[in-house]
Order: sequence, then C-alpha cells, then structure tokens
Amino acid sequence: MIEQNEIYLQLMLSFWVLCGFGLAGAIIGLIGSFAGLCGSRCAAGVYLALLIVMTVLEIGVGVFIIVYTPKIHGTVNRYVYIAEEMRSSNLQDANVLLQRVKSYFIVRYLGLSF
Repeated sequence: MIEQNEIYLQLMLSFWVLCGFGLAGAIIGLIGSFAGLCGSRCAAGVYLALLIVMTVLEIGVGVFIIVYTPKIHGTVNRYVYIAEEMRSSNLQDANVLLQRVKSYFIVRYLGLSF
C-alpha cells in the first residue's frame, strides 16, 4: 500500500513539473521575442529548436497521463482512503477531493456535465 509520504512526494513532483513547463514556456517565449525584435537568425533557430523540444516533451507527458490514468485514479482514491483512515478533524477536504475526482472521470469518460 502506498504511504501518505509517497503520495505527497508524487503530488509535489507533479506540481513542480507543471511549474517547470510554465517557466520553460515563458523563457522560450522571451527568446522568441528577442529573436523577432533583433532579427537574429541564430536566436530564431534556438527558439525553434527549444519550441520543438518543448512540444515533444508536452506530448510525452500527455501520453504518459493517458496511459497511467487508471493508476493515477487509484492513487487518488488511496490518498482519500488514507485521509479517512487517519480520522482527521477535517475530512471535508478528503470529501471535496473525492468529489472532484469522481466528477472529472464522469465528465471525461461519459461526456456528462453538471
């Protein structure tokens, strides 16, 4: 069974990956702006290369998420189970998280909306 610390580590890793992609996108955008303003072909080439790498990485992350969706769903369910098991005074957070996960999968797989 996955421990709470492992789940916390996985959530933090996901958060920092998203932040990293955002920061990388901003930096690549600045390089592209610099290339356009200065008319530098070298900077435009660097911009294009970085943009291609970023696109390939984002596609890879998307495929990873699609492939591991059942495992991600199971991990979130286990996290909610652990939160309920701890009998913390604030189970409302666990219930909100469980409801969001359920509504996400209902919308995604069944095409229903609330």
